Amino acid sequence: MFNLYLEPLIQAIRSKHSIDKIIIEEGENLSPITFNIQAYADDVILLSNTQEGMQRMLDTVNEFANMSLVVNKCQSLSYALSGRNRVSSEANLVINNQTIPALPLTACLTYIGAPLAGTKTPKKMHARIRMVDIFNQAIKVMESELKFNQKIDAIKRLITPQLDYEMLNGVCPKGELKSLDKKD
Repeated sequence: MFNLYLEPLIQAIRSKHSIDKIIIEEGENLSPITFNIQAYADDVILLSNTQEGMQRMLDTVNEFANMSLVVNKCQSLSYALSGRNRVSSEANLVINNQTIPALPLTACLTYIGAPLAGTKTPKKMHARIRMVDIFNQAIKVMESELKFNQKIDAIKRLITPQLDYEMLNGVCPKGELKSLDKKD
């Protein structure tokens, strides 16, 4: 149902705001990747290289919705580049004359279970929290009435894959991974 409603919005954002997008340069022989909207089920993320572009896209979303959007469900995480360093941006984005709360550079949003952040520090904190949760899940499985081979299978198939995202993105602290591996 959400797809039927969101698809026209996605197309409107893509067509009306083709200049308001993120550009990722992949390599010399590859075409750059560009995008300005991501959607999964009923969650939507808008991305722009400029504050003005983001505000234009928010205005389009507000027009498309043809109703008042609830600002308390909105958050923004933005940063600017100063040379090669990321610095906090005081972006004041607005919907229906209400300012969307801007998170500091050290904050982390969770989108469909994955951390979104401007720096690695909050992503590592997210990974640490996830590791504690995984350890606790493994303890529950090991204390369960399952047979030993079923316990190992459950941990291997259901619990450890929960760290895949963090491990693929290099934000799992190695020392803590080693200590997790050595726990009884």
